[in-house]
Amino acid sequence: MVAAVAEAHKGRLVIDEGPGRFNDQGPGLRTALVLPPTQG
Repeated sequence: MVAAVAEAHKGRLVIDEGPGRFNDQGPGLRTALVLPPTQG
């Protein structure tokens, strides 16, 4: 669903490994919804 929203707004969904260990938790997952700047 998020990917569809990104595509509809000419953006993209980026999924990558997390930044590393935190409080004995695993590497995790990092996500970003990247949208182009607005015009006007």
